[in-house]
Amino acid sequence: SSDADLRKQARQLENELDLKLVSFSKLCTSYSHSSAREGRRDSSDTTPLLNGSSQDRMFETMAVEIEQLLGRVN
Repeated sequence: SSDADLRKQARQLENELDLKLVSFSKLCTSYSHSSAREGRRDSSDTTPLLNGSSQDRMFETMAVEIEQLLGRVN
C-alpha cells in the first residue's frame, strides 16, 4: 500500500537527516576548536579561519543537502 511506502520513505529520510546532522555537528565542533586553537589575532568575523575556504564549502554543501532533505519531508 502507498501508506506503508510513505512511512518507509519517511524513515529513510529521517535516517539520512540524522546522519547529516551528526556529521554537521562534528564539523562544527572541529571548526570551532581549530579556530580557538588558532588563537584568532583579530576577533572580527571577517578574519578567515584556519582552512577557511574548504571548510566553508563543506558547511555550505551540508547545509544545502540538509535543506533539500527537509524539503522532501514536506
